[in-house]
Amino acid sequence: MRPHLAATDWEQCTRFETRLCPVPQIASIGHGHIPARTISVALLPGMWEEMTSFAIFRDPLERFVSAFFLLNRDKAWDGIDALDAMKRLLADDKRREHVLLSEQASFVCDAEGQLMVNVLGLHSKLSSDLAAIFERVGLPPPLLPRVNAAPYPPSFAPDAELRELVEHHYAADYALGRTFRETPPQ
Repeated sequence: MRPHLAATDWEQCTRFETRLCPVPQIASIGHGHIPARTISVALLPGMWEEMTSFAIFRDPLERFVSAFFLLNRDKAWDGIDALDAMKRLLADDKRREHVLLSEQASFVCDAEGQLMVNVLGLHSKLSSDLAAIFERVGLPPPLLPRVNAAPYPPSFAPDAELRELVEHHYAADYALGRTFRETPPQ
């Protein structure tokens, strides 16, 4: 969306450059992964309800594996070592607190588990869902260059134990995905 932002539009990011929201409660978070419930209470009354809000939901196993390789992009992995490290990570509550490993539901749902965003697109249909979101707000379809891709070792494949661990730790995401007919990993 960046090419369409006006000078008065708000953005919060810190990955490739730093742009902080002018709302102190949001800016103090220091990164762009902010739950909808945090944003909605930091805005003026009624502002959240007037805006078009959206998020892109990704298959939980795919997202976890991608986040793992992104967070460990400087390491050389073979498939077996990566699989073992992922299982250890899922067993470590402290390490799993990293924002990139948080449940997606925690970003888009309220405390009762109700969806807070107007539109939930699917990563599996990223191009078409983003085009529909852009059309809704009066923008042309986006170009989607590949950036920030995590390098996977060619021999990597999740096994049944990893799938089970991810399903356990990301149960809210699987429930959210089923709500929107996203098929959990087989």
